[in-house]
Amino acid sequence: MLPLAITGGIAEGKSTVMEILRQQGLHAVSADQIARELWSSSDFIADVSKELGTPNLNKELLREKISADSALRREVNSIFHPRIWAEIFASEPFVVEVPLLIEACLQHHFARVWVVTCGIEEQMRRLSDRVGNELANRLIRTQLPTRAKIPFADEVIRTNLPPPLVLSATHSALAQIIGKDTSD
Repeated sequence: MLPLAITGGIAEGKSTVMEILRQQGLHAVSADQIARELWSSSDFIADVSKELGTPNLNKELLREKISADSALRREVNSIFHPRIWAEIFASEPFVVEVPLLIEACLQHHFARVWVVTCGIEEQMRRLSDRVGNELANRLIRTQLPTRAKIPFADEVIRTNLPPPLVLSATHSALAQIIGKDTSD
């Protein structure tokens, strides 16, 4: 069992919390980062294209298709998730960012689960700033709402607060796990 999972919706501040934990010297890995690394492998892209029967697969085209097709999204996840999971376990991290933790029913692999949230309005604002309103709406609709993840949380970290409060909340939650004050 791994010590800690960080989850939440897209653009809700998971990376901010992960950076705070890294600054505390914790070994932290991101399922999304592992996925990006897999995408950078031409061998992996060829394998996925072959498994899906889709020639010339690229990330942008796939994002478009899976935002509109839940069956394809499940198929892509069934290819990605086992490979990502193997990489996670091989690295023996203290904390893992897993955006689809609850959707993939992986929470039982962790001693503790933190849900990071900023609220739907702030999430939409952040994501719209990144990708525009239309794509932001589609991406948010493809995800389980963060409020549905909160019942699985041992801790909820709110990132729509001023940065010093996010830092303090993260340090406080971490102290509960490792048993010491981490705010130094």
